[in-house]
Amino acid sequence: GLCVKKCPFEKPVPQSDFTQRYFALRHKDEAELLKSQSGAAFVILSDLILANGGIVYGAAFDNSFHIIHKRATNNEEREELRYSKYTQSNIESCFESIKTDLRNGLTVLFTATPCQVAAVKSAVPTKLSEKLFLVDIICHGVPSPQIWNDYLVYIENKYGKIKKAYFRDKRKGWNVQKETFQCNKEHSFITFKKLFYSHICLRHSCYNCQFTSYDRCSDITISDFWGWEKISDKFSDNKGVSLAIINTGKGLSLF
Repeated sequence: GLCVKKCPFEKPVPQSDFTQRYFALRHKDEAELLKSQSGAAFVILSDLILANGGIVYGAAFDNSFHIIHKRATNNEEREELRYSKYTQSNIESCFESIKTDLRNGLTVLFTATPCQVAAVKSAVPTKLSEKLFLVDIICHGVPSPQIWNDYLVYIENKYGKIKKAYFRDKRKGWNVQKETFQCNKEHSFITFKKLFYSHICLRHSCYNCQFTSYDRCSDITISDFWGWEKISDKFSDNKGVSLAIINTGKGLSLF
């Protein structure tokens, strides 16, 4: 019965008395900005954690371009965790690893979808959570990994072995969303984007998600800041800007 006892889906997200704060966020280093999907919020936060000897967990490709969560101890390993991933990642290897890091006195930054953040928060004992910083994204929902895996097979059958893959290629512009594959040549498409935004491939559970409200399980929520033009004219260069929502006092101290 431990799964049911611990499952964050079995109880509502607790309301907080912390007054959320909202920021437009952009990296000052243009090279970092151009390498990131929006304003490089994840890079800013993870740089701080790594610079202080901490550990960062985030979504990355494995050798077959499937999406898994990985552990990064330095900036080089963290580079794999950059960029948006528009399908569900496998986080099963993270739970014990995160608890081991925390038991060893290390600061940990875990970034994922809200439901994955809730799962990690539920699995880590309160006495270990002081140095655990949780960052979620504003989530649109996730397709089953099998959709992405089948798409990879289709691309390789048509164009050859994949060497690099991007869900969003920012070289085409921040607001131009295309997936790009480096095979024998470079190929860009909007096929997966169309599947994703038409909602025909999202998991059924995403339509009953309790983690999409203003009540968050995370310390900080990050995303693209769409709608920036309603508050400022500073970001019209199409280089990207992040939204950062501070959900807890711990999140504010990190920010």
